[in-house]
Amino acid sequence: MRLVYAGAVLYLSLRTWLTFRPRRRIPWEYVWPPADVLLISIGLHANHAAPDSWAMLLYLLPLTQASINLRVRWALLVGLLTAAAYLVVCGTSGLASSAGAFRPFFLLLMASLVAQLGREAARAQRERALSEYKDELSAEMPTDSAVPGEHRGAAGIGAEHDGDRPRGGGALCGGPAASRASG
Repeated sequence: MRLVYAGAVLYLSLRTWLTFRPRRRIPWEYVWPPADVLLISIGLHANHAAPDSWAMLLYLLPLTQASINLRVRWALLVGLLTAAAYLVVCGTSGLASSAGAFRPFFLLLMASLVAQLGREAARAQRERALSEYKDELSAEMPTDSAVPGEHRGAAGIGAEHDGDRPRGGGALCGGPAASRASG
């Protein structure tokens, strides 16, 4: 048993060091879930865990980690791996009871559900961020009400007017509005 604990401490130390090492980029999100399944399986096998043991729920940790990247196929692949590992650790004796037979399917179901939940949460977050951006953008847009004394007609944007006839050019024509725009 001490060997299992020592291996787990060594594994977690190595994992932490490799993950936070600033060298080349390795896709750890694809490395750690299978490694975790292997470590959990070794630990459960070394402890001779019963098929109905609560320790079997440890398999949910790599499933959740695999679902974080929001790829359902990857989560299902890790789910298949955990179900296979469960069957290897428990053997066929784990399938004798209905609860033991349900556990591999439960692991696959959880992999799918957690990945779908993560995808929906990410989609809702994107939609909320887009909605907030649109609200901010619409708040910054000028309204159609014209400033008194200014004419927004064909003579130039912001051209001053005298009655119905534009007087001077707008900001683009070098008129009085141009001196206001540059100052």
